[in-house]
This record gives sequence, structure tokens and C-alpha cells, in this order.
Amino acid sequence: MPSPAGHLLAGVAIAWAAEAAASARGRRGGPPTDGAKPRQFTPLVLACAALALAPDLDILLATHRTVTHSLGAVLVTAVASGALARALGSPAIATGALCAATVASHIVLDWLGRDSNTPRGVMALWPLSTAYFYSGVDLFAEVSRRYWKPDEFILRNALSVAREVLFNRRPVAPPCLLIASGETTTKIEGEAGLGGPSQELALSFALEISELTGVCGLALDTDGTDGPTNIAGGIVDTLTVARAHEKGLDGHEYLKRHDSLSFLQALGDVVVTGNTGTNVCDLNLVYIA
Repeated sequence: MPSPAGHLLAGVAIAWAAEAAASARGRRGGPPTDGAKPRQFTPLVLACAALALAPDLDILLATHRTVTHSLGAVLVTAVASGALARALGSPAIATGALCAATVASHIVLDWLGRDSNTPRGVMALWPLSTAYFYSGVDLFAEVSRRYWKPDEFILRNALSVAREVLFNRRPVAPPCLLIASGETTTKIEGEAGLGGPSQELALSFALEISELTGVCGLALDTDGTDGPTNIAGGIVDTLTVARAHEKGLDGHEYLKRHDSLSFLQALGDVVVTGNTGTNVCDLNLVYIA
């Protein structure tokens, strides 16, 4: 499914298209202009950007792609935004239709994206039906949909944005640096090796980008101690897995044993900062050349 950045761009594009159409209607019969005005982030554009992301707020409720990804949500948005527009003296029908189209774009894009989680798809026809609908087109790479902060959410969304930049040169063209923050977690079952959430995130990222080129990832704790170690985190790139194979190291096995520190240390890919005296949040950087 599209990343949050993809949904946001869709909302902005819809708002700009609506503003361009309104401007064109206003110019009919009027004096000639010097050309199109540069795109601006007006209140309408910002509102559509927020609405394009809004359906994913259900992640906070430990659920996803149910009522907020449905025809019911689109209708509620149309009525609520239209009523607000009328109260503010703006065109109610046009505003309601625009806001509804923005929320609908989120549902359509998710429907077109790859989804390996069950139930697959979106509950698009709620409240008429609670069935899930999945296109199977797989137009967009899969990103995590079930977690708000853990490493899977950050990992999948970072990968999705990185691929979008690398292959499609949007929302920005490389070289560029993507910055993310938050607190990742690791669930340990049974015996485990050494490491921490940031080191495990770095190892997971290395395994995912091994078939790409020109991508580098850094994951670290800002206090300088990741998990029960004196290591801040790890730094990896698209050659990390290949270098590991040359040393006879299987990253998947180390990840399964939660022994990310041993893997990264063997390659010289750990990051050591010492005690920084601060603990704001985890820091995750992705550089795309």
C-alpha cells in the first residue's frame, strides 16, 4: 500500500487540481493572464493533505482498513466538510465533494497496493458490507499497517519512501536524506543474543535493501546505549548483506536469534557514541545517492 508520503502527495495533488479548475473557470471571459501561478500551500491544500492521511488514524486504535477506509467514511466526510464550509460562507457542495474525493483517494490507493496481511484489502463498502476488497494489482509496495511505533512500521514505510525516491525521483530527487524518529521495540521470545531495537532495525533494513543500489541506513539511540548494550546503533548499506556472505554470516539467522550486535560488530558496522547525556528519541536516517 502507499506510504504516508504517497497519501499526502495525493491529497495535495487533488487540492491543486481543484484550485486550478476553479481558477480556469474564473478566467473565462476575463482579461488574459501572464501564465499559471506557482503552486502554493493554501489552507485548502493543507486541509486536503491532512484528510488524505486521516483514514490511517485508526492505527492508534490497534485496527486498520475498517470503517475509516470505507464508503461510510467518505459520506461522513462529505456531509461534515460541506456543513463546515456552509457555516464559514464557502461553497458547501464543492467543498464537501473535494474533501470526500480526498478521503476516497486514500481508499483507492490502498486498494491498489500490495497487502500480505489478513484480512487483505479494505472494508470499502461499510456500512453496507463488512467484506474486505483487494484488487490484487499490487501497484504499490507494501508498508506496515498494524503498528504505530515499532520497527516494522518504521522499516516498511522507510523502504517504501526510499524506493519511491530511488525509482521515481519523488517526492524529491536523489541525492537526499530521509529523517525519521520514534521508539522502536523488539519482542523477545526464548533465548536471545545481544543487540537492541535500533541495531535490529539496522539489520532488518540491510536485508531489505540488499537488491537495491545507492541506499544507506543509520539507526541509533540518541542516548548512546541501544538496549542492554553500550552500542548506539548500526549503519548499513546495500552491500552489507554481500559483505556478510563473504564472511559466512546469514543475516536472517542473526535476526531470528535477536543477535544483531554480533552481526554488525563482525562487519564493523556498529555506531559507538558513548553516553550522550540525552535521550530524546531514536534517530533513523536513510541516505539515497
